[in-house]
Amino acid sequence: MRTLTNKKTDKPMIVVLVGHSGAGKTTVAEAIELSKIASCTLLRNEVARRGLEDNHENIHAVAMDLISQDPAWQAKKVLQIVDHCRQPFIFDGPRNPADIQFLLESGRKIEVVGIYSSRTTRYQRVLRREQQPITKEQFMKRCVDEVIEAGLNNCLRLATIYLFNNVDSLKDVRQCAISLMEAILLGNLPHMNFSFHGGMLEFEKFISTFPLLFTNSRKMCIMMKRYLNWEENQLRAYQKGEIPIEAFL
Repeated sequence: MRTLTNKKTDKPMIVVLVGHSGAGKTTVAEAIELSKIASCTLLRNEVARRGLEDNHENIHAVAMDLISQDPAWQAKKVLQIVDHCRQPFIFDGPRNPADIQFLLESGRKIEVVGIYSSRTTRYQRVLRREQQPITKEQFMKRCVDEVIEAGLNNCLRLATIYLFNNVDSLKDVRQCAISLMEAILLGNLPHMNFSFHGGMLEFEKFISTFPLLFTNSRKMCIMMKRYLNWEENQLRAYQKGEIPIEAFL
């Protein structure tokens, strides 16, 4: 990817990638030839510092402990790192909206990209990458942890750009990521015209059919915020045992 700078400010732009586990955030981040830090790296460093085993339960517990002490602790670390950068910077995977809000209020140019993949697609990706088999129940617990406990959907609601990623081709995703970053830095994101009529369950099925595309369409952003509210309510009902797992996977 050719080198591009943000012309609106002498401070480097920060592009924040948010999405559920398995949405493809890291694949997108790795495709972009810019400095970056992943939320999970910051958390794993703290897990290791505390002498704990590196697993989902410990990472989640440490994350919640740190958030209770300082909700924007990751954003503050990111800004310390970015102060030494001249080019745009990627912050991959924050799950706490306080981090994003802190960055948005920092005076820097911030773009928040919400990456969406269908739940079934994400589950299949997580199955492939995990060293140990993961059950549907374990995967759904991660969904609940991310959305209900950590507030991930509140991060996704702050997105002004959405990337829909429901393909398995890493090559295609990487090329799309490069095109997305160039569009962000050049300020020429493509406008998306779409027509949808129906409820949120139908909308979920609708966006799950998008193979690979990105947009900052105002209408899509509004619809995604409505969908994220609905999804959060669905997960709360699942957590209470009111909706069976078959409704999700």
